[in-house]
Amino acid sequence: MKKIPLLCCLVWMMGCGANDSTEACPVNSLKTEAGVCGCDVADTDSDSDGTPDCTDACDTDDNKIAVGACGCGVADTDSDSDGTPDCNETCDSDPLKTAAGVCGCGVADTDSDSDGTPNCNDGCPNNNPKITAGVCGCGTADTDTDDDGTPDCNDACDNDPLKIAAGDCGCGIPEAAVTTNVSYATHIWPMVQIKCLSCHNGQIKTAFTASEPDSNRKANMKTRVSTGDMPRTGTLCETAKTTISNWE
Repeated sequence: MKKIPLLCCLVWMMGCGANDSTEACPVNSLKTEAGVCGCDVADTDSDSDGTPDCTDACDTDDNKIAVGACGCGVADTDSDSDGTPDCNETCDSDPLKTAAGVCGCGVADTDSDSDGTPNCNDGCPNNNPKITAGVCGCGTADTDTDDDGTPDCNDACDNDPLKIAAGDCGCGIPEAAVTTNVSYATHIWPMVQIKCLSCHNGQIKTAFTASEPDSNRKANMKTRVSTGDMPRTGTLCETAKTTISNWE
């Protein structure tokens, strides 16, 4: 039997056989080639994505090899191509928004009149400071100057809390509390005096105070009516003037 030198036996026992000169990983019994990961690391590809675990930061996610913006297990998809991946935005189908904001996805949070309320919640988007039309509509304040419960836009006497229309006497002057029965000549004169003179600070130029006009006063009043010296209009005054004109 041929004897094998002791040194050669020791080398063979250490894994340095006859083919050791051609093996890239002579001291690693699991690999003969360095592969991608090197002699000391297995080229395992846990997620079978073609990239071994040693170079795959997401070795259990076969769609990613790097963590990216969304992390392993979540795709870095940007559905609306706005530069923010879906995982970091709540409006992933709205390229103009990444968060719902006040108006929600798909609706801009524009505040055209800069009143602090976006157009989506502002009934008057071009009128600061109104956000609802109110009584007077957008563009007109619902101011009630005389605090009578009727805003100025609907109040012809906005400085008179007792009236919202001028009536026969005008704003600031209460309507005279007189009878509206003008069918009798004996009632005509006080009506004309009270309703058409007193409440208008003497616009009708007469100073008669008699409750029943005599023939001279009747003639005088007829003349004043015919010449326009009793200019006040209104249902009661017009009826009175007509009656006066018809006096005999």
